[in-house]
Amino acid sequence: MVEQRATPTESRLSQAIVQMHHSRQTLKKFTHKDQAIDDQLNQLQEQARSLKTMRKLNRGQHNQWLPGVYERSILPYLKAWNLKFTEDMQTRLPRELRDMIYDSLWDRETRLAASLLNDMARGAYSQDEDTLLYLYDYHHLPHFLSLQYVGPKIALEVAEALYKSYVGAGFILWSPSWIHRVLTTDCFYVGLTPKDILRDLSIHCKIDSYRTPRVQHAMTKNCRHTAVDKAYIDRKLLKKEFNELLSIKNNSNFKLHILLLQRYIRINVIAEVVNVLREVRAAFIAEGAEVNIVWTYRGN
Repeated sequence: MVEQRATPTESRLSQAIVQMHHSRQTLKKFTHKDQAIDDQLNQLQEQARSLKTMRKLNRGQHNQWLPGVYERSILPYLKAWNLKFTEDMQTRLPRELRDMIYDSLWDRETRLAASLLNDMARGAYSQDEDTLLYLYDYHHLPHFLSLQYVGPKIALEVAEALYKSYVGAGFILWSPSWIHRVLTTDCFYVGLTPKDILRDLSIHCKIDSYRTPRVQHAMTKNCRHTAVDKAYIDRKLLKKEFNELLSIKNNSNFKLHILLLQRYIRINVIAEVVNVLREVRAAFIAEGAEVNIVWTYRGN
C-alpha cells in the first residue's frame, strides 16, 4: 500500500486553517469582554441618570424647605435680636448719640441705593403694612425702619432722621399735586407727620399742565367772559395744591425751592403762576424761610 504524504502546500493550508480557528476563538473572547464592558457602561450611565434625578429632587426639596426655615427660624431670630439691641441702645444712649447713629445710617450712598425708599418718602409709591413688612423681611427696604425689628420709638426716630437727611435737591416732588400726600402721609407707619420734620423741599411745576382751554365764542363787541374764562391757567387748582405748604409750621431756616418748567412760552401765563405763588412765598419769608422760585424752559 502506497503511503500518501501531504504536499508543502497542503501543510501550509492546514496550518492556516488552525490559525484562523484560533483567531476566531480569540476574537470571540475579546468580543465577549467588550460586550461586558458595554454592559457595565450602560449600567453606570443608568446609575448616573438616577443620581442626577435624585440630586434634582433633593435640590427641589431644599429650595422648598429654605423659605420655610427662613420665615420660621431666621426672621424671628433677627427680629428678637434687633429688638433687644435697640432696647439697650434706647436705655443706655441719650437721644443726641442716637441721632449720630441715625445720621450714619442715612448717608448719601444709602439713600441713592434705595430708590424704592426715596419713592415712598416722596409719595410716589405706597404700600399697605403687610406688604411693607415683606419688603423689610426680604431686604427691599432697610429693616431698621420697621416697628417689628426696632420697636415703635426707635422706628419713629429713624424715620425722622431719614426726612432730615433730605437736603438740597435730594427731596424733589415732581408735581405740586404730590405736596399734600408727602406732607401728611405716614408712609412707613411709624407715627410720623412729615411736615413736622422736613426742612428742605424742592417742587417741580410743569406750567403747561395747568393751562386752561380757550373758551369758544361768537364775534361780538361786548366781551362777556368772566375772569375764569380769561385765565390762562387753572389758578384755583394750582393755588389749592401750593397752599398745602402753608400747613408747615415753624418755617424758620426752611428752604423752599420751586422750579417752574414751561415748554410753550407765554409771559402772561408765567405772570399768573407767579401771582398764585405770592401768598406762599410771603408767608414763608415772613417766618425766616429761604424761598427760591426759578423759571426754566423745558423742551420735553
